Amino acid sequence: DTRAAGPKIEGWVISLSKQRFIMEILTTVNGMPLATDQRQSRGTHTGDQKAQSPGRQQTCMFQTKQKIKVLEVEWHPTLLDVPAQTKFDYMVTDLNGGPQPPSPYEEHYKKITLKGGAIAGQLTTVGMQQMFALGQRLRRSYVEEANFLSPSFKPAEVFIRSTNIFRNLESTRCLLAGLYQQQKEGSVVIVTDEASSEILYPNYHNCQRLKCLSRHPGSSILPVHNLPSCPVLKNFQQTVERRSVDSLLFLLEDSSREVLQMSIGLLFYALQKNITEAVDSSSPAEKARKLILYASHDTTLIPLLVAMGTFDHKWPPYAADVTLELYQHRPSKEWFVRMTYHGEEQVVKGCRAGLCPLGEFLEVLAQYSVSPEEYNNLCSQMEGHQQSDS
Repeated sequence: DTRAAGPKIEGWVISLSKQRFIMEILTTVNGMPLATDQRQSRGTHTGDQKAQSPGRQQTCMFQTKQKIKVLEVEWHPTLLDVPAQTKFDYMVTDLNGGPQPPSPYEEHYKKITLKGGAIAGQLTTVGMQQMFALGQRLRRSYVEEANFLSPSFKPAEVFIRSTNIFRNLESTRCLLAGLYQQQKEGSVVIVTDEASSEILYPNYHNCQRLKCLSRHPGSSILPVHNLPSCPVLKNFQQTVERRSVDSLLFLLEDSSREVLQMSIGLLFYALQKNITEAVDSSSPAEKARKLILYASHDTTLIPLLVAMGTFDHKWPPYAADVTLELYQHRPSKEWFVRMTYHGEEQVVKGCRAGLCPLGEFLEVLAQYSVSPEEYNNLCSQMEGHQQSDS
């Protein structure tokens, strides 16, 4: 048992969270606002509790002899109050350190005011608390128990990237507040990319082939905030969840491997690069980095888990996280990767145990990883000319 022999934690941890984080930490935030926290990641899945958009609002209909009464949930601005312990100042830049790119999603949300006065697509107080709790769990694991991360935020140790969606940025803030207990020794910078070239969710903007194959993206319904809920909806909740998962798996598992490559191939390409650079650090900056945090979405996590062979056929809950930990065994100098989901160790396909030799883990990534050039080629192919798996 290499861990019993005293492995030394090297490099970083990666976390993916639906509001989820991988230490690299990938966190997921949900995508478009759906019925009472229906989610469609544009991923992440954050502690992604969000206000829903009109036309998707939860309603209950009760029929009397001559009348039908519709009860509609109201989203008051007080549902978005920021708990004091989750506050943590940050700034947002593009990938090169320039101004934050415009966000078409936020422009869309700003045009939608829900009944009660809240703007659609926002992170709620409950979501903030969930992400803060995730940060606290990561602190216990990597600050208090492993003594790996510094107790306060240090820019040299941490790289943070999020999709350019405000509730995902806010989810990241809350996670960092919990992880570092609002302590920092420098500015917190979160980098983002243009929606047209985002890699932290399956990108239907720049991959028309994937968009055509994904005509009916999955979604799920989760009750939150103890708001009024239809008894009928509660009865169908598991059915909706199961069919949402089944419809997405039909696309991801029963189609060509290329669907997974178009969904998370560029992300896997980035993970490969991060891991190899951590193993063979050539610069002081690479040697100082301990954590790479990606704030993504639920629709990022599902294809990732499917590719890893660890998907449990359940829609990722709010504030779910995937973590990749990189270890080096002191005596042998061999490297290993350990993956967790919700803090539970996973055995990646092709690996014999939870602690997977680095070479075997990289082989799993290589099955779905694609370079930007390969990605563009895949997305430009006509649907009728898909290549068979090999």
